[in-house]
Amino acid sequence: MVRRRLNRKVAFLGSAFFVIIALTSILVVLQLKRDPQEFIKDAEAAHQSARQATDQEAKDEYYEIAKRKYGSAYSRVKTNEERKQILFAMVDLFLETRDWPYVLDCWDKIL
Repeated sequence: MVRRRLNRKVAFLGSAFFVIIALTSILVVLQLKRDPQEFIKDAEAAHQSARQATDQEAKDEYYEIAKRKYGSAYSRVKTNEERKQILFAMVDLFLETRDWPYVLDCWDKIL
């Protein structure tokens, strides 16, 4: 009877793949459990940094961060009053970036 040995490279790649999947799932679970207020604070900080930045590339980067953070906070809040506050902040952000379709979309959601 011939015994087959597991190739070391295959075993290493399988272990590495398992570790990456496990770490990714842990990070996703931790990200989903974050409080919406943390996202709002991060978004406000990025929005303020974008206003103070002088370089256009840095401004665009900060605005994108603020958009993502406000969107994450909007999806996690529970009450309509909190959603309205986030939408008003997003309207200000979109007015500064001149994203008119997004401004109209936010106003429609507010109404």
